[in-house]
Amino acid sequence: MAFFNRILDSFRRGTDEAKVICARYNRLHGFKASADTVAAFCAHSWGKYQIMGYNLLKYGIMDEPIWRWINSNELQEAAFDAFLTRIGLGGWGDRDYAGMIGEEKRTFARKYNGPGNVEEYVARMDKAYKEIMSTTKVRR
Repeated sequence: MAFFNRILDSFRRGTDEAKVICARYNRLHGFKASADTVAAFCAHSWGKYQIMGYNLLKYGIMDEPIWRWINSNELQEAAFDAFLTRIGLGGWGDRDYAGMIGEEKRTFARKYNGPGNVEEYVARMDKAYKEIMSTTKVRR
């Protein structure tokens, strides 16, 4: 909620960054949305990689309206790769998670999810990876 309130406040004050983000949202969706609407979009995670709407718009990595983007695996993959590149993790989307060591996981978590709760995020990534590997048949 704090992130949403901070974003909403900057949009209501009309900061330069907020103006750029609102303009991108309006261009993609073809109508002029309120600051509240854009702030709500920015405060939510979207797609299979759960990229914050704020990041999708800030970095200009979403080129379609959300209703097209959310239904397209190809668009989400492209956005994920572009987002990783923009935050300094270019090429990480192709890496094998099993081969990553602790510090690499922490670096990824810090850049992808932010500097707070890095160890908790790494633990969640490890848990999700184990669950996926235990329920997925891997072809050899």
